[in-house]
Amino acid sequence: MADREVEELSKQFPKFKSFATEVENCLSLFERSKEWSDYVSALSRLIKVLQRHDFNDVGKMGSLSVIPDKALVARRLAQCTNSILPSGVHRKALDAYRVLLTRIGPSQLAVDLVLWSSGLFSLFPHANTECKNIQLRLIVDFYIPLGMNLVPCLEGLVMSLLPGIEDEAAAFYSDTAACLDLVKHATSTEHFFKALWWLLGSSANVRLPLL
Repeated sequence: MADREVEELSKQFPKFKSFATEVENCLSLFERSKEWSDYVSALSRLIKVLQRHDFNDVGKMGSLSVIPDKALVARRLAQCTNSILPSGVHRKALDAYRVLLTRIGPSQLAVDLVLWSSGLFSLFPHANTECKNIQLRLIVDFYIPLGMNLVPCLEGLVMSLLPGIEDEAAAFYSDTAACLDLVKHATSTEHFFKALWWLLGSSANVRLPLL
């Protein structure tokens, strides 16, 4: 917990210090995970810690937007979106993302956009239909409201979603297309098409849906 803000909150608020310890304990579970069920258990534990009533009292915590060891938390969540893991792990990881993004709020998400988005964006292309739909709802609920603050991750977000419009007969096609349209309106047509042109020139794997 080298982060100065975490250290200061831990000194000033005993409850935040307890929260930081609980998060650290959760992270140790990921380190010991060997089976996919271990990852589900670790994610469930993390969700419970993030949702614990006394850890959501801002008067006792000092801040709800500060996540201890956030870089490692983000890495462990991203680890749980790996394509080699089953959809049950992906689903639980998406549940954890929702709880975490709700907790930190839009202002902090805008600050840590790259940190929390890398694992989330990497999931969509290989996720099953259920997880795709859950992820689309996450994007609508947490990313679209950021508006122009989405621009720093726009290429990554669009590249993540484009596989969802490859097949017009797919169950998630319409929702993905609608989500992309929301992204365009949130960031401006100019930025959106600039991202598309950049992807067209640099990412061969997304050229088909672009064309």
